Amino acid sequence: MLRTRKKKRVAFVSKPWKTGNALALYSYLERNGNGSVEAFWYDSPEQLEAAYSADALVFTHGIPFEKRDGQLLINLWHGMPLKGLIFTDTNAPPEDMAGFGQLSDDIDLLISTSPLMRCVMAACFKVDARKVAITGQPRNDWLFERGGRERLANVLGPKVLEYEKIIFYMPTWRSRTNLHRPVEGRALTDNVFKLDSFDLARFRAFLGDLNALLVCKFHINDEAQMMHVLSDQWRDGIVVLRADALSWTNTDPYQILSAADLLITDYSSVYFDYLLLDRPTVFVPVDVDEYRSARGFLLEPYDFWAPGPKVLDQEALEAEIRASLDDPTYRADQRHLINSIINQVADDSSCERVWQEIQNMLWN
Repeated sequence: MLRTRKKKRVAFVSKPWKTGNALALYSYLERNGNGSVEAFWYDSPEQLEAAYSADALVFTHGIPFEKRDGQLLINLWHGMPLKGLIFTDTNAPPEDMAGFGQLSDDIDLLISTSPLMRCVMAACFKVDARKVAITGQPRNDWLFERGGRERLANVLGPKVLEYEKIIFYMPTWRSRTNLHRPVEGRALTDNVFKLDSFDLARFRAFLGDLNALLVCKFHINDEAQMMHVLSDQWRDGIVVLRADALSWTNTDPYQILSAADLLITDYSSVYFDYLLLDRPTVFVPVDVDEYRSARGFLLEPYDFWAPGPKVLDQEALEAEIRASLDDPTYRADQRHLINSIINQVADDSSCERVWQEIQNMLWN
């Protein structure tokens, strides 16, 4: 006689709420839980008792209470780090570290994307490397789904579909995190790419020549400051992808990232995930030395780990954008090398692997 599995309760908490790796895994369980699990979101004080009594708590940033005896803590985090993180952040204020010591001891599972990233994540969280599984990130399963442009059009409007090429600009967080921490690199200015000089009108004309749309996705803490620069969202091929637009349409950024023919970034580790699409990335490291001093890089030298052209002025930026869009194989050898190191798993089954790891702990 087969023994029936006891149904388990799994609570989810993420920041922002219902996004990223947590949302991807939750959605997977809705489709594939097969009645063995009750998954729910911790989204209000009224849910505190339910979350505390859950068999497992899946989170991306932190937890709202101390771990209960017998409870599993599953840390999906929100990306594989390029920059210093938690215990490897060279300038993290002591108050930012409060609670992470105990949390490190309590984590039962942390995910990664390769043997190298397993070591990196173990160091960042001071977690026993045997608790770090190479599963891939659940949110990256969305990159392999078709219809990215259509989902982007659902968020920004049907005009998106009129453009031949789509470029995403996704820089790292630039705001001061608190009064005790230095600004991480060059401050935000009216210069969208933070180049030494930049002519926005000229760049709009350049995009027009390419029939390309530039979609700017800023960190939520930087968005308001940049909106006054790009307030006329649809003027000549530049639009800001706002957090509230994603929220209103119940869209995660990774559900539309596959719409991009080209990614522009500086030090945001989003490019690690974008490598899975084997499409070009252009880097704008205008303040790499300052940023290195303020935050620190886990992977050095930066030039090696950032597989694409590095540009410091508008002329070079436009030239590299054109070269990348004209030939999708441009700098492909660099991308393939870094992708093979960062992303050991390159398919749409990361949710399945993460859930298998959790199942093994819940029922064994």
